This record gives sequence, C-alpha cells and structure tokens, in this order.
Amino acid sequence: MEAFVARHPSGPLPDDARDTLLAIAREGLAPFFADPAFETFAWPRLVAGLDYALSFEKERRAEGGAIFMEKSASWPLKLDDGSIFMLTAKADRIEVGLDGMASVFDYKTGRTPTIKQVQAGFAPQITLEAAMIEAGAFEDIGAHRVIGGAYVGLKNGGKPQPLKFDNATFEEVVGLHRLELLKMLSQFREPRTPYPSRPFVALVAHEGAYDHLARVKEWSRGGGEGA
Repeated sequence: MEAFVARHPSGPLPDDARDTLLAIAREGLAPFFADPAFETFAWPRLVAGLDYALSFEKERRAEGGAIFMEKSASWPLKLDDGSIFMLTAKADRIEVGLDGMASVFDYKTGRTPTIKQVQAGFAPQITLEAAMIEAGAFEDIGAHRVIGGAYVGLKNGGKPQPLKFDNATFEEVVGLHRLELLKMLSQFREPRTPYPSRPFVALVAHEGAYDHLARVKEWSRGGGEGA
C-alpha cells in the first residue's frame, strides 16, 4: 500500500488502479510464487485483502487532503525523575484534511482490538500515535489536531472500525493515554516497582518474554501446599 500510494499520492484513482496494486504485490512477493501452494491457496486470500484495501482507498480519496504512509517518529518524554524516555512509532496511514485536521489509521490483517480494550489502555497504538502527531513528532507531517482514528480490517471488506467511545471523545482518550503513559513510565523508573511477567493474565495469548524469570511453568505445574 505504501508503494501504491507513492505512485498515486492524491486525487481520484485511475481506472487501472487494481492492476497496478496487484502488480506491486506480485513483484514484492515474487519468491513465494515458486511454491504452487502459495499461488493456489494464499494468493487468492491476499488478493481479496488488497481489494478491500483498494475499496477503502477509493472511499478515503473522496475526502481530499494529504496522505502519509508508513511514517516513523520519535517523541522524547520527560519523566518525573528528569530522565527521558523515547517513544517511537511507525504509523500505517495518516491523513491531513483540507481543514488541517488529521486522522490516523492502522491496517489489520487479523483481529482488531475492541473499543473497550482501546479505551482501557490495552491497545493504545492509535491513540499514542495521535498524541505524537499533535506534538509534532512526525517531522514530515508537522503538528496537527487529530480528530479521529480507525482500524482498517482487511478481512471484513476494508470497512474502517472508527474509535468512537461511549463516555469520552477521541481527543479526551488521547489526552488520558498520554498522561497515563507518563505516569506508568515514571512508576517503572522507581527501583521498588515490581515487573510482573503477566500483569493481565486474561489478555495473554502466548508466553511472556519474562516467564522464565517468574518461573511461570514451575508454579503452574501443580496445586496445593507444594505449589
């Protein structure tokens, strides 16, 4: 998508847009076509996802404005003890409308976080990227007010899942996540702060990087007094 948007950075898409997108994908995935199973089974699914992405692209082009793909940024955050934490990000897609307002999007080929998970802070990718945009951390884009964000699921027809919260505006959640991040990072600077290997067990779907230090397998093996 980055290469495709680079060829058509603004305005309506040409009639051969789909052919161009598929050609870019074929070129990038050329080594995989040596495997007949890839072309037979995986490629059709990829084409479907690209068609969804293209439908989203056409819809967004109607809004006008500038499109920025795969942009990286670094944002220095000063913590309570005076130290600096460098927050880095690479945004899939940022749009700046004709009115100067920005929106941020993240493409998803798998499951997207729920609105409640995002608001609670378990999936703050888009909200923190929005905070970085507002702070001017993306040098190629500049500082802009961010009015919204969405996940673009490439398995559900390319329809965006906007981050619309029940009890707060998008901008309020962005501000809260920025403050909570600073609070958490400052807490972790304290030597007495513990580092649990699995702080939210209900949301863990795989082994943690520090399970071996916490002896998770050992303590999970049995029960009773000897556990």
